[in-house]
Amino acid sequence: MGLCVPKQCSVEQVQAAFAPLMTQYAANSGWNDVQVSIEPSGYYTKEVARSVNKDKAIGLGFLGLLFFIVIAATTVQVSSIGDKKDSQDVPFESSVQYEANILRRK
Repeated sequence: MGLCVPKQCSVEQVQAAFAPLMTQYAANSGWNDVQVSIEPSGYYTKEVARSVNKDKAIGLGFLGLLFFIVIAATTVQVSSIGDKKDSQDVPFESSVQYEANILRRK
């Protein structure tokens, strides 16, 4: 359970105020063998949340690869890389090819 208390309160003050309250709450809820521990959120943030583990590294690597692919695809789309000539630029060898192309455009 997460609780927010003013920053001026020490861990001992919070422990003294909330431990009996949480123990009584648990007893009324039917829980057995309840233990209450108080840890400042700054400890959690510095020690646990910022630690880099294998899953985070894989996730960040995947996002980096995805970002690279998006940038490469955008560069290809915006530039003339891979563009094919229009059929208008290709000289026709016979009038049959020309007429078929004109009919296709209409």
